[in-house]
Amino acid sequence: MNNSEQTIDQEMPASAPAAEQSNQSCPFPNGDTVTPLLEQLDAANKAAIEVYIKRALARQEEGLPISPLALAHDGLKLDVDVGKQVMNNILFSDRPAINQGDDNNTLITLPEPSEQPTEKFEQLMRRRTSVRDYTDEAVSLAEISSLCASTVSARDRFKTTSSQVIPHAPLAPTGGGLLSIQLYYISLNTESLSRGIYKYRADKHALELVSEGEVRGRIFEITSFQDWIARCAGIFVLVSDLDRVQWKYEDRAYRLTHMDAGVLGQSLHLAATSIDLGSCMVFGFLDDEMNQLMSIDGDRQFVSLIMPIGKPIPDYSSL
Repeated sequence: MNNSEQTIDQEMPASAPAAEQSNQSCPFPNGDTVTPLLEQLDAANKAAIEVYIKRALARQEEGLPISPLALAHDGLKLDVDVGKQVMNNILFSDRPAINQGDDNNTLITLPEPSEQPTEKFEQLMRRRTSVRDYTDEAVSLAEISSLCASTVSARDRFKTTSSQVIPHAPLAPTGGGLLSIQLYYISLNTESLSRGIYKYRADKHALELVSEGEVRGRIFEITSFQDWIARCAGIFVLVSDLDRVQWKYEDRAYRLTHMDAGVLGQSLHLAATSIDLGSCMVFGFLDDEMNQLMSIDGDRQFVSLIMPIGKPIPDYSSL
């Protein structure tokens, strides 16, 4: 027996029960670190924990690994019973009304989008790159109008039930045609537009004022002091809205919102490239602070992606 083994034997006798050994550092007498914490939850929150416990037990029974990520993924799977419920929601349930905005707030009508330049898709894809260096030149309202129109503008209206109408079918593909993403624009240096935060109203092709004022310094902090973001002309913010899709897709709604964000982000990226604006997708930001800045709850609505835009500096650095 070597010295290290002797030391271990002295600290923990071999006769000590395994359970006792494993609970030496546990702050609770019975070794249960979970129950006291669960007792602090109210009934509604306990129900959420029970869902994960059932998933963990099911995975254990099947001999599958258990981890927080695995348990979360289990909630995204669609079994036969859930599939039937989803179809029932589609056929017989009225979806919750989509809050388009408040007409009592200041609305800035966007100019009619100009005709887009003709460019082959392959050429556009090859030109697209992530731009992080911008001039101090302002972007125009016409350019903002073009970007909004090319991604989430109102194209059509159609019914899902006798009493519910989808307000628009966006140009970008979206799960169920429901568009789980609400587009916002933060104006930092935009011609004929005050600095502040705006919500894009596809039903009116207008910007609705959310809050007015300079937010460049706050954005600088929220994005972990990435100075290039503070130098851009404006920032598009993609906000996921679970209520738009959860009535239909239930547990899959969360995954769907991120898929929609990726598709819409790519469309916005290409649209910016087509009119010679620089842009870059960014997900490196402080979530809670960003949600607070956008005046959303961070639960049913949350920021998934932001995209700074601006006039690119020639020979800019990119990835």
